[in-house]
Amino acid sequence: MPGNKDTISYFKRYSKFYLNEDKSICWRVEGFDSISTPGILEIIAIEYYANEDSDDKEEGVADGLITEPIPPVPSDE
Repeated sequence: MPGNKDTISYFKRYSKFYLNEDKSICWRVEGFDSISTPGILEIIAIEYYANEDSDDKEEGVADGLITEPIPPVPSDE
């Protein structure tokens, strides 16, 4: 894949991603190489478990169901 700023920032060690069409297999990055071939990012990934509670399997996004908590609005009492 292209070794641009976006891919290098996303595919760090232990990042998870879905690659196949049916989004049934989750992969975890074990290592990456952006030095050997300039402009190309090589990824070493292993099959990893899909987390039913936090992964959005319909969209194929690891940790896609995790949301940031919204701080409560102070009430004027």
